Amino acid sequence: MTAGGNAAILVPIIGRKDLATQYRNEALIAPRLDDAIEDWHTTQPLPPEPEVIEHTIDTELQTGDSALLGGAISIHAPWNRE
Repeated sequence: MTAGGNAAILVPIIGRKDLATQYRNEALIAPRLDDAIEDWHTTQPLPPEPEVIEHTIDTELQTGDSALLGGAISIHAPWNRE
């Protein structure tokens, strides 16, 4: 282990109120941040569903067995890029 890397973790926090408070605050931040992110996501509107269009079989383009697959399918996004 190098002196600069993980050595700071090994510093004892017993008797050091400032380090103990910092450790406790850092341990509490992650769950509160996760809750805030989850709350934000629940307030956002749902994205619009894409529009799926199934085209009829084109007998000129789809000959033979390919006509058994059905017509072309296209997917269109209902939102605009701003």
